[in-house]
Amino acid sequence: MLVILSLAYGSFGDILESARLAKRIIDVLRSAGSSSSKRQQIISTLEGMHDDMSTLSTLDFHSSLEVQYLDRLATEVALCRSLMDRFYARINQSNSVLGRVLMALSEETELASWKTQISERRRALHRLLHLLNSECLAAIGDQLGLVGSQMQYVGSRVDSVEAQVQNVGVEVRSVGLIVTNYLSDEVSHMRSQILEFGTDVERMIARMSLHDVLDSVFFVMDPLGRPITIQLSHCDNFSDLDRILKAFLHNRPQAGGRYVERGDYSIVSPEGRNVLPVHFAAELRAGIQFDMSIVKRSIITQSIELQKPTAQKCPYCQYTNPDAAEGSWINCSNSRCERKYQISSGEVLKTEEINSPQIVNGQQEDQTELFRLVQFVYTLPPPRKQNVVCDACRSRKHCLSKNYPCTYYVQQVTREKKLNTFSLKPKDLSSASTIQPEHVNNGGSDILPMPLPPTLNTVCDACRSRKHCLSKGYPCTYYVQQATTGRKKRRNTMGHAHIMDVT
Repeated sequence: MLVILSLAYGSFGDILESARLAKRIIDVLRSAGSSSSKRQQIISTLEGMHDDMSTLSTLDFHSSLEVQYLDRLATEVALCRSLMDRFYARINQSNSVLGRVLMALSEETELASWKTQISERRRALHRLLHLLNSECLAAIGDQLGLVGSQMQYVGSRVDSVEAQVQNVGVEVRSVGLIVTNYLSDEVSHMRSQILEFGTDVERMIARMSLHDVLDSVFFVMDPLGRPITIQLSHCDNFSDLDRILKAFLHNRPQAGGRYVERGDYSIVSPEGRNVLPVHFAAELRAGIQFDMSIVKRSIITQSIELQKPTAQKCPYCQYTNPDAAEGSWINCSNSRCERKYQISSGEVLKTEEINSPQIVNGQQEDQTELFRLVQFVYTLPPPRKQNVVCDACRSRKHCLSKNYPCTYYVQQVTREKKLNTFSLKPKDLSSASTIQPEHVNNGGSDILPMPLPPTLNTVCDACRSRKHCLSKGYPCTYYVQQATTGRKKRRNTMGHAHIMDVT
């Protein structure tokens, strides 16, 4: 009982002093007149601390089991009082003029820091009380088991009394009266015990109350369906969540710890959508509940059955679900299974931002029978490079090894281009001239320059026909005749002018 005396004369004083300090700090903060959100939040947290200390001061530690936790409770209470002392000293410093200026400049930051520290101390205290309550509830369960055994004993005694009555032949009415009185006494005694146990349970539940802790939290259901409570102040993005989940599921292979350790999991929103890491912060809010889905990856060989992966066959029981759609969450229609799964083919976009290696040896992995949500990702191996051979030369030397076409192909293309290109030869010009000039000036001034050959798919401007223009590759005969007639006229004019000069 020395430990109880220590709590009464040592830690009990810390409990009362912590409650008084919390009340004083609340009064100081309220008297300041400010109504900022940070100030209101820390006031609510301090009120919770005050309620915690008030509850601890009314506890009656009478069992030997509860005495085992008194030292740890005394340590937590001392830490709470130390924190309250430092906070109250900081509040008193701010009463001066300089202190008020400094407090006004850093009020938001300091209040947030103090709120975090107080919340951590309260959580540690609640965890300890939770352990204590669990042990006490287990002891109460054992006592209720003893009550049940006593009731069975009473029933056996009643049976023995009835047997004796039948043997002796006593009047049934008097025997019933005896049995009724006996049962009434036993039931009354057990009723008082059950009421006492119920009072103990209520006391345990009251101690487990968090007293309106206002820290915003959200929940993540682990692969086995157990909730993980995470505070928003400790998780702002997916990296924080990944770190918390890996720490929570460390050394828990039955809950998929090895999958989570290497990143083979995904977060599912309440609507059933996979939440990408880059979008997790936007989805995060107080009170939301996410689900964890284990990702089972496997590299499969190319075959006729797996060329088109289908989600219709349940990976658990191999039952065919005709209405299943690939990429969506599917509830198995088999009444003996009724599990939830998702099947995708290839490296799907929903999980590509989670860096995780492939599962090489699937036989050594954890069993998935107990996992609530499982995604099966089937990845086909990359296609091999085809050994293409040139159809012309049957070789890859000049075709694929240096990334340019086969020389045979180049020659064929060049030959076709030459055939399609129009060229005017001298013999075509000579055969096209039907009328030759009688006299040609040595200077060549009376010979009109030949025009360029017409382009392909054009029509002659004179005869509007391609019969004599393009079909044989020389100019239109009309144009040649016009050119010859022009030369004759110039020749006659020049001769007449020469005769006049001689005269």
